Amino acid sequence: MRDFNGDIYSKTKKSRYDKTLKSGCWIWGRSKQLVTNPITVDEQLENQKTKLALLTSTYHIIL
Repeated sequence: MRDFNGDIYSKTKKSRYDKTLKSGCWIWGRSKQLVTNPITVDEQLENQKTKLALLTSTYHIIL
């Protein structure tokens, strides 16, 4: 039973890690903001969308 739970845990951890990498450390950035900046989740989402849009447009300019 321990191995089974460990397997599920490692898969969950890996999928979270993959999502974080694919979304440009969105989870990491959000958790940092929660600690350092007492703003609402909606504002955080807007900030992340803005940052992502800026990053994407910058990326296209470089290409």
